[in-house]
Amino acid sequence: MNAPQSAPETTAVPSPRRKKWVFKILLAIVLLVLLVPIALQGLAGFSPVVDVRNKVSSLGGTIQTAVAAPEFLQSIVGKDWAGWDRFYGGIEVDQVGLNQSLVEDQDLALLQQTPGLRTLKLQTTRITDAGIQQLSSVPQLQKLDLGGTEITNAGLDHLQSLEELQELAIADTAVSDDGIAKLAGLKTLTVLDASGTNLTDASLKTLSEIPNLKTLKLDGCNLTDEGLTVLKNCKSLTSLSLDEIPLAGSFLKELQGVPLEDLSLAHTNCDGTVFTDAGELKTLKTLSLSHCPVEEAGIASIAELPGLETLSLDNTKIDEGSVAGLKGMPRLRILSINSTPTSADTLRELKGMPKLKLVIANKTQVSRGDVDALGAEIKSFSVLIVSSGGG
Repeated sequence: MNAPQSAPETTAVPSPRRKKWVFKILLAIVLLVLLVPIALQGLAGFSPVVDVRNKVSSLGGTIQTAVAAPEFLQSIVGKDWAGWDRFYGGIEVDQVGLNQSLVEDQDLALLQQTPGLRTLKLQTTRITDAGIQQLSSVPQLQKLDLGGTEITNAGLDHLQSLEELQELAIADTAVSDDGIAKLAGLKTLTVLDASGTNLTDASLKTLSEIPNLKTLKLDGCNLTDEGLTVLKNCKSLTSLSLDEIPLAGSFLKELQGVPLEDLSLAHTNCDGTVFTDAGELKTLKTLSLSHCPVEEAGIASIAELPGLETLSLDNTKIDEGSVAGLKGMPRLRILSINSTPTSADTLRELKGMPKLKLVIANKTQVSRGDVDALGAEIKSFSVLIVSSGGG
């Protein structure tokens, strides 16, 4: 008996109606791909970036932009493509520079058009507390320079919304200890310049508790050696500037657990001998003691700093032969001894230093003829002078 035969397989054929819908969808996709870029290009002239650029330019400032297109488009076209600014939404304002410009409080309303702003520079302008209320419009701000403005302690209340702020300058303003206390909540802050403010020792505890603080400039503030010992709690601090404060530097012996790399004590009372007690500052790479009462004893202490690479001793009290006391420093690369009585003979004693590359010796006993002679004799380092003669 023959087995029943199965029915032949048939291939489903799309109905005319289904074909019509597929065609419409494909047509819509093609039109979208073609027309959207044209539309966005046509709208580019209406971008907020244009308004902001014109306004900032009229005030004497500048802007910088960054790509704002969706990530998938950037991955296709390339983030570095030069044509993003020809499309609406292709770029956004990333930086606004208004240092020393005509900007006033009411002009900062333009920040409402720059939600992606990362950097704002307002140094030496007439901006007051009223103006920086507009900072709530730029929550992604990372760098802010208010140095030399008319802000007060009250104005710093408006920084609390800046949860991504990393660098802040409030130098040469009326800010005091009460204002510094308001910075305690800025956990992302890594750089602070409060030079020339009314800050005292009372603020140092607040600053020592900012967890990620790496660079601190407090030039000209009302600080003492005793108060500065609290900075031993700044476990991230790598750069510290305390110029123009009558400090001896005794606080440094308390900072041996701080990873300091750069230290400036120019125009202070530090004579250098403190580094005998602070010899554990093994991470220190750059030191400025310009215009300090450093003498031969101080040179001997400084020479004990094992990792020092750059040293400035401009206008110090070192005598003609003191510089030779540095010849045992294993990593020193740059030495500045402007306005000291150093001679060419003394520099000859440094030729055995393994890493030394440059000696800057303006207004010393080193003449231009000496520079030529030293260049012929010593190949390991260069001597630079613009002017010679003591002073």
